[in-house]
Amino acid sequence: MRIIRDYLSKLSIEDLPKYIDNTMLKPEVGLKRVMEFIEKSLDYNFACLVIPPCYISEVKEKFGGKVKLATVVSFPLGYQNIETKRVEVEKALSDGAEEIDYVINISYVKSERYDKIRSEAEILSKIVKKNGGVIKAIIETPYLTNEEIALTSKTLNETDVDYIKTCTGFGPRGVVPSDIILIKENSNKKIKASGGIRSLIDTIHYIMLGANRIGTSSGIDIIKEFIKIKGL
Repeated sequence: MRIIRDYLSKLSIEDLPKYIDNTMLKPEVGLKRVMEFIEKSLDYNFACLVIPPCYISEVKEKFGGKVKLATVVSFPLGYQNIETKRVEVEKALSDGAEEIDYVINISYVKSERYDKIRSEAEILSKIVKKNGGVIKAIIETPYLTNEEIALTSKTLNETDVDYIKTCTGFGPRGVVPSDIILIKENSNKKIKASGGIRSLIDTIHYIMLGANRIGTSSGIDIIKEFIKIKGL
């Protein structure tokens, strides 16, 4: 705890939001709640706001350049073939998304078809990079063994994805520290920790472990907790 407190004392209110992808992906939310989520998030300089792909164009039309939008592809199971994923990515980008979080084909990992994981990443990365975007590969660590996490991270390290992301948040568990350690040991890619991160302490913990982004639906609460602790 002392190490975390020391880190907190050095972290500024300008820096913390830049780590956070504030997220609204609950299946029961409608457009009204998504718009409210965007409105509330505008006061915070989050890295991006992650919303369902079906609302990207409407949100972009209303808020324009005020927001940096991210969305998900092949979410949350990753089963779609590459042709379908390509169409999803192209549509999201044309609608106004600037960052893409796609789920890898977990079944390919279980089948030891890492060549497919690599080619999928290369095809999607090329599309996103051509549009000046950022791409994150969600490997869904709760379903993988430690060896599979390591091999998948090594495979993605050979591609142009920008981030390796831990979880969708819809699996049997969220992120755990060993996920970050394994990814970091087997890849030089940036890391997005996500799944079950709801507090400031958890956020700082994963940043200190090596996460470059934090995916959470509690971004505003985390910032408010930070402000309270810092007495700002």
